[in-house]
Amino acid sequence: MGYNFIDDCGFMLALGRAGLRSDSKISGEKIYGDYCYTAAGENFCIILSYKGDIHTEVLDIPSEICGKRVIGIANGAFSDLYDLKCAVIKKGVAAIGRKAFFQCCSLINVSIPETVSYIGYKAFYNCESLRFAVIPEGVTEIQPFTFYNCGSLERVDMPVSMRIIGESAFGFCSEMKEIYLNENIISVECGSFQNCVSLKKINIPNALTEIEDCAFAFCSSLEEAIIPSNVQRIGDHAFFGCSEMKKLDISAGLRKIGAFSFTLCEKLERVYLPDTVTSVDEKAFAQCKSAESIRLSQKLTAIGNNAFNGCCALREIVIPGSVKNVGEQAFCDCESLRSMIVQDGVENIGDGAFDKCISIASVELCDSLNTIGDKAFCFAQSVFSNDSRDFAL
Repeated sequence: MGYNFIDDCGFMLALGRAGLRSDSKISGEKIYGDYCYTAAGENFCIILSYKGDIHTEVLDIPSEICGKRVIGIANGAFSDLYDLKCAVIKKGVAAIGRKAFFQCCSLINVSIPETVSYIGYKAFYNCESLRFAVIPEGVTEIQPFTFYNCGSLERVDMPVSMRIIGESAFGFCSEMKEIYLNENIISVECGSFQNCVSLKKINIPNALTEIEDCAFAFCSSLEEAIIPSNVQRIGDHAFFGCSEMKKLDISAGLRKIGAFSFTLCEKLERVYLPDTVTSVDEKAFAQCKSAESIRLSQKLTAIGNNAFNGCCALREIVIPGSVKNVGEQAFCDCESLRSMIVQDGVENIGDGAFDKCISIASVELCDSLNTIGDKAFCFAQSVFSNDSRDFAL
């Protein structure tokens, strides 16, 4: 008989760790009170679904059924119980399946016992009243979308065993103010904490090598980001729209800053890129309106289009000779920019690169320049000297 949990490797592995033999027979569906279940081997059973009052507010899930230990809660077993407020899962359960409590939108409290080692995809998706969650030791991964849109979730306690935070696992948890990520976590996947608009503080584990796309996008209360030395890439939109971020501390080791990574971090005061950074992609720091100081890496090879567009507090910039191409509109609309130095080695300045930089008073260009794009200095109203390669303003 084909049950919806059979193809869930994580679910089945958790049952195996709890004592279910791989050759154990999964029998047909049976009814016990309000629960539909199936026997698993001689000693265990798995709850498949709930057959009681759909308006129930409390679930006291049994630890045994007909002498068999409840070892798992199958996929979707309690989904769409819209009035459910409290669920008690007894010790002995090893696995909570995919969408097990999906859209239980009144659920305030759920007890997850220490015996659980697996929580499936979207298990608590849209449980918008859930306030706290304690993940037991032994769980190694928060599956994708597990707590997505749990809008009342304030705190999650995670174990030392945790290794992976899955895609959008805590996306749109709008009341979460702080979360501690232990140093064993090796992956924070795409959109893990996106739109956690109350999140003020986050520690980024040293074991991470990459901050994936949209990981902290629109965390509009986040005040600082400290990037440890093992992180080599910051993904596209990783901190997009973190409008309260004032401090960014990037350790040596980072190589690539993705497109839109820090766009609209409007209170960011300073950008210092260590000399390991080789690439800053499109609009990486666009509209960082409070950034008065930007220091570029001496190993930077390319500045993407619009990379620093709209950094209207920026006063001076030095483009190192390692940079071959300055992208189109890279510093466009940096209206406070007064001084720029382009060091020897730079070959191309793209169209509109310094357009609308209306305060420019000093420009030093290098002999290595091959191309200056259309309207590169359109609003500078400068007079160019071929001999000095400088602008006289």
